[in-house]
Amino acid sequence: MRRLALMAAVATSVFAQSPATAQDDPSTPPPPPDDSGSVLGDQYGFYAGFRGMFMLTDVGDVQLNPDRPTFSENSPGPEATGGGSIVLGYRWDDYLDLPLRTEFELIHRFRHDFDTRVQSANEILDYQNNVSTDQLMFNVLYDFDTGSPWRPYVGAGVGVARHFSDAFQFDVIAGGDGVHSGNFEHNFAWSVQAGAMVRIAENWALEGGYRFSSLGEIKTGLYPNGDEVSAGEFYAHDFIIGIIYLF
Repeated sequence: MRRLALMAAVATSVFAQSPATAQDDPSTPPPPPDDSGSVLGDQYGFYAGFRGMFMLTDVGDVQLNPDRPTFSENSPGPEATGGGSIVLGYRWDDYLDLPLRTEFELIHRFRHDFDTRVQSANEILDYQNNVSTDQLMFNVLYDFDTGSPWRPYVGAGVGVARHFSDAFQFDVIAGGDGVHSGNFEHNFAWSVQAGAMVRIAENWALEGGYRFSSLGEIKTGLYPNGDEVSAGEFYAHDFIIGIIYLF
């Protein structure tokens, strides 16, 4: 009887001390963090994605060289067009102790119609310019951790924009097929943006946002008669929907 009582006391002491011993043991690894409420899961690592863009593009400071007083813009105001991009980025949260992302983005913008005219008693010349743009941008984004699947962000980017002008000059009075001019322009580009991401699966997130982009200037190149049409400002309002894969 005395042995049974002793054994019961020892067992009770062991079980009572076991949780504390396991908790105090430095060799016991901590439990993994619960990232089920975070849009980005682990707070570091690469990601890649695709962004589709509906955009409103416009030009400013439109000029004809050499200048004529009867020169005017045929289609002033923003134009609706589209584009897309692929992105490769990295999340730096744990390394910098800040919710930052950096990314490279390759963007293609479809045709922007940029039409002008010279009209007088002696001549009517139409200049039609279809502009497409490729960009390589480096973006820095700051995320706001809401503790939910939604993660708003703000950011800015710098890079280079290459514009291709597929331009024609038409003599309305003389008729004919017109004269073609093609020209490439490389410009410094910058952007500011804001949006949000939402996690839809373990490694997938959806993204929506707005971005303002300043894309530099565009030129038609010289026509055979020496004319050249230019716009000193080319900019875009981008409305973005994207899908992101988190590695």
